[in-house]
This record gives sequence, structure tokens and C-alpha cells, in this order.
Amino acid sequence: MIRRVLAPLAVLVLLGAGLGWLWVSLEERSPGPDAAEAPGEGLAREHEPGPLEPLDPPADDPPADPDLDPGAGGPPDGSGSGERVSLGEISLPVDSPERPEPGEYDGPSVRVDFDDGTPCFEAQQSLDASGNWVLDGRWTSWHENGQVQEQGWYENHRETGGWQWWDENGQRIAVGTFFEGKREGSWTFWYSNGVRQVDAQYADGKGSGFWTLYFDDGQKCAEGQFVDGELDGPWTVWDEFGAVNPERSGVYRNGQRISD
Repeated sequence: MIRRVLAPLAVLVLLGAGLGWLWVSLEERSPGPDAAEAPGEGLAREHEPGPLEPLDPPADDPPADPDLDPGAGGPPDGSGSGERVSLGEISLPVDSPERPEPGEYDGPSVRVDFDDGTPCFEAQQSLDASGNWVLDGRWTSWHENGQVQEQGWYENHRETGGWQWWDENGQRIAVGTFFEGKREGSWTFWYSNGVRQVDAQYADGKGSGFWTLYFDDGQKCAEGQFVDGELDGPWTVWDEFGAVNPERSGVYRNGQRISD
């Protein structure tokens, strides 16, 4: 069987690497009546991961943020009163096929099948300046059950233009645009139950512009601005009951919470 791995830039957004966690406790939330377990989801959870949830789910009583200690992750003046923040993973519950290396397959078109003869992926190629066949044109991959998994375009072996992803049940789970292999413009992510998860904006592969994140029942979870991949400006964070969380809402600069 063809080994399938998570493709970079196509299946994961990890924001604010190296920053402290923005703890938003979602452990007691129950998925909506139509919620289904995401196919291929590697984390064993009682609910779908919320967009602000850290990589490792917090305990019932979340530990103190490590960057709240004096001098750790504080503002530039060293006062230690700042709070650095990052979002958790926004992951697509699909295992995309491993992309072929330049020159791995010859010819203007490539098709690789699963063991049962059904297609794993099809791709168009062209010759680069070095004479290697590289991805150039339409790309389509499938789940093992025959459902289309992802569709998009390559130019000189880099993602470009509009891309879409679906889960094994045919539910669209993400749509977005690339420019020269980096996320650009508007992106939208959905939970496997069809509820919108994130409305995002990117520039040069980084979060940039206004973002809105939702719980899996459609309620808003958080919204605010990103600048160059960092939370920057007013942010509002809600709990699962629709109440504003005053400890997480406020004004941020360069990923630090500087005021209420």
C-alpha cells in the first residue's frame, strides 16, 4: 500500500510557533447532534478540537501560562506583564499523498494507484530549466474509498491558485489560495459536521488580516487581527456559553496581550 503522509502547507496551519499557549477550555463541550468523528483524525478526543485549543489538551484545571512568569515572554521593556499567545492547530483530517520529487516520474502526466487499482493521485508535469519533470498543472488526489480528497494547481512544483479539500464522506473541509507555494488571501475551514471552523486571511504564508474562529456548534470562539503571523490589535474571545472571556480578550501587540 502506498504510504501516505501529511503534506506540508496543505494539511496544517501552526500559528505563532514558539509562543505561549492561549488556553481555552473546551473539554466539557459536547459535539452537536450532527457532529461526526473526523476521518483520519489522529488525536483521541471526546469532541472535535476547537480552533483555539492547544496541541496537548489541558487538564480540567489548566496550568498557569508558562510565559506569565516575570521576565518570561513579557513585553520588550522586560516587565514580564505581557502575555504571549498562540493558536492551536487548524488541521485537516486528511492524509495527503506524498508529493513526488522533481524528476521522480517522467512524462507530462502521472497517475499513481492504490493496491486495488483505484487512483491515489493524478498530476500534470512539465520540464524545468534543468530538464527535470516537475509538478506543473492540475493535481487531484483521492481517499482510498474513491472520494476526491484534494484538488489544486502547481506551477513549477509549487502550489498556486485555488485549492480544495474534502473528507472521506465528501464533506468539504477547507478551501484556500496559494501563491508561489505559500498561503495567500482568504481561507475557510469547516468541521466534519459541516459547521464553519475558521475564516482566515493570509499574506506570504502568514496569518494577516481579520480572523474569525468558531466552536463546532457555530458559535463564535474568537475574532481579531493578525499582522505578520502575530495577534495584533483588539481580540475578543468567547466561552462556550457565548460570554466574553475577559482574561483572553483584549489588545495584543506582536502576539502579546498588552491591555484589556
